Amino acid sequence: MDISRRNFLKSTASFGAIASLGLPGYSLAAPSNDFRALICVYLAGGNDAINTILPLSDFHYNQYANVRGSLSVAKNTIIPIGLNANDANNNAVPLGLHPKLSALAPLFQQGDANLVLNSGILNQPVTKQAIEQGDVPLPEQLFSHNSQTASWLRGGMDASTNLGWAGRMLDVLTSDAQITPLYSVHGDTLWLKAMEHRQTVLKKDKAVQLTAVGNPVYEEIYQKLLSQSADNPFSGHFNLMVDESMMMSNILAEQLKLIDDAPLFSSSTLGKQMQTVYKLIASQSALSQQRQVFFVKHTGYDLHDSQLARHPLLLEDLATNLNAMYRAVDKLGMRKNVATFTMSDFGRRMTNNGNGTDHGWGGHQLLIGGAVNGS
Repeated sequence: MDISRRNFLKSTASFGAIASLGLPGYSLAAPSNDFRALICVYLAGGNDAINTILPLSDFHYNQYANVRGSLSVAKNTIIPIGLNANDANNNAVPLGLHPKLSALAPLFQQGDANLVLNSGILNQPVTKQAIEQGDVPLPEQLFSHNSQTASWLRGGMDASTNLGWAGRMLDVLTSDAQITPLYSVHGDTLWLKAMEHRQTVLKKDKAVQLTAVGNPVYEEIYQKLLSQSADNPFSGHFNLMVDESMMMSNILAEQLKLIDDAPLFSSSTLGKQMQTVYKLIASQSALSQQRQVFFVKHTGYDLHDSQLARHPLLLEDLATNLNAMYRAVDKLGMRKNVATFTMSDFGRRMTNNGNGTDHGWGGHQLLIGGAVNGS
């Protein structure tokens, strides 16, 4: 089948119109058949895509193994997924998953998962020859974690832009949302920066990340400060923002308590983040949110050493929790309403450095959900 960045963007970014959100309608149920959620799982550090998605044909596998050497994945452990990609000579190459991604295999086999191959930051289309001859401009700081991450999160905008592509998308799709549909469960992120909406930053496992919430002493102090008249417009605006944040934090914290944990998520940091995302998706009707966007971060992928021991553990944790999310939203009847995908700083180099890999460029991404065209 045709695996391309264009098809990926069509699958994930075409949401349609979105209903306005507002606290007066907080208790009203939103039509669940129009609900859509997008979950970004960011693989921080630069995932080794070459050992994540592998060729199954003898010719292409041997090429891979000869270059990868001691870090190569044994061919008889690779899991077929029924997808092909074309090589440079337009020959179909069957693809498979790293064995520790086995939890995702059923999703590929039933057509609810797909791949985006060779994705990376570009200024313009390039060829290997043009790069070697220096004929084309390349992205600045190409192998830098910070700059490449920022480019992924901005989504094609220049470095002076302080808005993320998910935030810009929600600016177009919704307005007047007092309980923001932009959620991060791993700190403030550029990806969710918007003109019209503030992202809600949650703790990875349970509560909203505001010191005052749940602490009567702090809440009383905040309320006393907020009740004082503001000396200037700036302090008045600040007081209003704090008051709104506390109100929304209390609403979300109470709502999360009403949702039982889903059973399949792991106890890892990633599993706790995904559990929180699941609870917010399960709360979408109570929150009157027709659209929700989530940022999750899975750390540890910058494997310059100990890759054979550490990378499989990361992939297993990733697959376990991606599968858990798919199963959990399926039980809610939202399998076709939720799409999960990965991004990462960059891929890793084909050659190993002894017991790890150094920074590369392009990588492969996963896309999972009932509305994904996986066939």
